[in-house]
Amino acid sequence: MSISLWSRDWMFRLLQLSLIAMVALLGGLFVLMGPSVTWFAAATVGGVLLTLGLAVGDMRRVLLTSLAFLIPFYIHKGLFVRKGYGGVLSLNVAVIDVILLLLAFLWLAEMAVDKRRKVYVYASIAMPAAIWFLVSALSIPGAITPILGLFQLVMILKLLILFLVVANQVRSPSDTKCVLVALISGLFLQATLGVYQGWTGQPLGLRFLGETRDIWEFGLDLGLVFRPQGTLGHPNSYAMYLEMLLPLAFVLLFAKIKPLYKLFIGLTFCVGAVALVFSLSRGGWLGFGLGIVLMLFFLARRGVIGSQRSLSVLVWVVLILLVISFAFSGLVSSRLRSSDEGALATRFLLMGGAAAMIRDHALLGVGLNNYGLAVPRYYPTQVLRWGRGATHVHNMFLLIAAEVGLVGLAAFVWSLVAFLKRGLEFVRRAPVGLPWLIGLAIVAGSLSMLAHNQADYGLMATPQLATLFWFMAGWLMAISRGADGETRHHKGIEK
Repeated sequence: MSISLWSRDWMFRLLQLSLIAMVALLGGLFVLMGPSVTWFAAATVGGVLLTLGLAVGDMRRVLLTSLAFLIPFYIHKGLFVRKGYGGVLSLNVAVIDVILLLLAFLWLAEMAVDKRRKVYVYASIAMPAAIWFLVSALSIPGAITPILGLFQLVMILKLLILFLVVANQVRSPSDTKCVLVALISGLFLQATLGVYQGWTGQPLGLRFLGETRDIWEFGLDLGLVFRPQGTLGHPNSYAMYLEMLLPLAFVLLFAKIKPLYKLFIGLTFCVGAVALVFSLSRGGWLGFGLGIVLMLFFLARRGVIGSQRSLSVLVWVVLILLVISFAFSGLVSSRLRSSDEGALATRFLLMGGAAAMIRDHALLGVGLNNYGLAVPRYYPTQVLRWGRGATHVHNMFLLIAAEVGLVGLAAFVWSLVAFLKRGLEFVRRAPVGLPWLIGLAIVAGSLSMLAHNQADYGLMATPQLATLFWFMAGWLMAISRGADGETRHHKGIEK
């Protein structure tokens, strides 16, 4: 059942008034915060969404599509900003947060009107994630600076809400196609921006969308090069974004879609691959390779690669990757040989410090989002001065254990394992088609990102990445219910 804002039902009239009130609230915030470019962009996006929703008559689908598109373009305002390095340093209010709030409100309103509407909780994933949230909350009172913990706790809560909302609001093949178009369009823009940054060493001037003022400079034996970051704030975070979405573009090349669409997707994949090379992220290259191998394995096992058409697509993809590898072989080999001024050795020291921190605070950690403040007690001076203050351990799982304890880490890992298990079951058993290809790409992209976070912590520190990961997890749950949206295979609350 689709909600239209033209409905005469009294509940939907109340919904209309509530949406208008929220737009008015955004306007009020715009006045209070001052006429900055960020808030002007936010107000513009809000006006466009409201207009589209009224014109289309399906606000839910408009909001869902907009959310998928805007994830990497972080239009936000940081409140109560604190100084520090790494982690979440402010209470962030973003446009995508407002869109998520509206989607959640629409969902609740629909359930109030239609008592027969099913609610899918996915307890095997949501329950351990809720435990992770609760343990994280319990770690805050003992933290050095509790307000930093509150900042990240709010982010975790938004991620859990996002997972449930997306899992329940993607209901039909049309919804899936809208999300698909939004994600691929966003990927194309981010990839193009990254190539521009890496080639010119200059930003495009999109600070209100999250682009930084300066582009990272990096010294290699072949000279000074530039590491793009799109609007993700850091080259490694940018590489993780590409790792998650490039598999989606890859599998769509094997889908039965119009040639013009496939041409655009192929172009997006090529530009994205070049942008990934420019990122100079070795973890990103490794994660992307892992994802490609996994997808090829299942494509071959399920018989997708076998027809003449599929084999020709695969040959073209391999040729494209070989051309890119040859064109940038000097850059890649130079990066692989570089030592990052002892970065590898320093990362082992960082891991040792994290292990000591976990040993001293095994139950509840040093406090959510307080790792950077506890660092001086555990790291020697040479570590503290390395990498412009980069003192966070470059391993997401060690970071979680150090901040919220081993129980929190166990709950987080439990949730991830349940998600990946369900995804792999879908990939093994679901009939081959567009939903299956999307599911395969989500599993491959998720595993790539998680593998990269063995040597980084961007998934915990970068809101766009965390939002993308849990959005894709919710989308996979929706797809796994069945292509008809209102699935015939599950009744009541999904376990």
